[in-house]
Amino acid sequence: MTEALTPHSETHEHDDDSFEYKILSNPYERMHYVHLTDELIAQMDGTVGGSPDFVVFLDKSARPVNWMVRELWDTLAAKQPDGTTPERPQSLFVNIDGRSKRDETPEGIANLRALFSVDDPAEGLEMMDAPTHLDDKKVLIVDEVAVSGDTLRRANHLISKAFPDADVTTHDWMNARPIRPDLPATNNPRWYERNSDRYRSVREHAAPGQEETLRASDPRVDRGWDWLAKFPEQQEEGTLQLMREIEQLAEDVRVGRLPYEPAYSREDDEERIREFSGMEPKDFYTFVRWMKQSYWPDYNVASTLTDETGPLSEENAREFARLEHVRRQQMLGHRGAKARFEFTPDPRTSEAVRYSEQLGFASQSLARQVKKAS
Repeated sequence: MTEALTPHSETHEHDDDSFEYKILSNPYERMHYVHLTDELIAQMDGTVGGSPDFVVFLDKSARPVNWMVRELWDTLAAKQPDGTTPERPQSLFVNIDGRSKRDETPEGIANLRALFSVDDPAEGLEMMDAPTHLDDKKVLIVDEVAVSGDTLRRANHLISKAFPDADVTTHDWMNARPIRPDLPATNNPRWYERNSDRYRSVREHAAPGQEETLRASDPRVDRGWDWLAKFPEQQEEGTLQLMREIEQLAEDVRVGRLPYEPAYSREDDEERIREFSGMEPKDFYTFVRWMKQSYWPDYNVASTLTDETGPLSEENAREFARLEHVRRQQMLGHRGAKARFEFTPDPRTSEAVRYSEQLGFASQSLARQVKKAS
């Protein structure tokens, strides 16, 4: 239900040189995830449209997004006029996805409403007239990735029915919508695995013998049980490792080890670039372009590129760029006259090259050969 139920470490014990990323091992991927999270933080801190009162993260895969917001908030949230960091909106969790069908009867919607009842839930459909914490509040629903958009539309529909007086909006952290509906998703969060929960801190069902104890803990939990994901009795190592990596990622941004590309929605994005990188925006964005074409030419190959391997060779980077250009032209239906393919092996300015070397990224000319995945 609330963030208080989210397991996480309160300590930051990771040393910058000794920590090893195992899940988020690609440096551009980490940089990109911070950028996506800053877009969400800009929604939450009032930069875009006013701050919500509550943020509902959709279980189960959106939990890591909440962890990133929590870890990065003090560093990236827009400061108030007096220079202080605004209070982060309260995080809530509801288990809604695009595949499983929850009880959408009037009774089921009343059970969803009961989760956030101010008092012990009222009986039956009387709950629809009982006060909740979400009444007359701004509520932002967050999903970790949007492919068709069905999950967010469904979540918006259900939460709006359960809390008709709330002002409900939605946000997808990562947009993986294909250009054509018959094509696969263009991306997925690194922790997302359709048939595995090894990176997820919650499950669809409680462990044997656990349900009775959990449901007895709070009448709201008991009433809204079907709308909640359940914590396992013991977290898997993959989940704990992901938590550690997100914690370290935020520390790397704070101390300047990981480049920070601000949200495009921020009016002070250029000032932020100067503050965090020490570069002019025009130089910084040549670095971003180089990182993207050198470390993330293809989602599947991205996992093989790490700080240790260095970027793709110029030959492979060019080939991936060419294939992406052809794929995009085909998606857009340009099978006749096609746009000209252009590739700049190293678009960085001299300032961007110095910045790359300062952070320890290999120069393009010294890059190791990374074989393209078959």
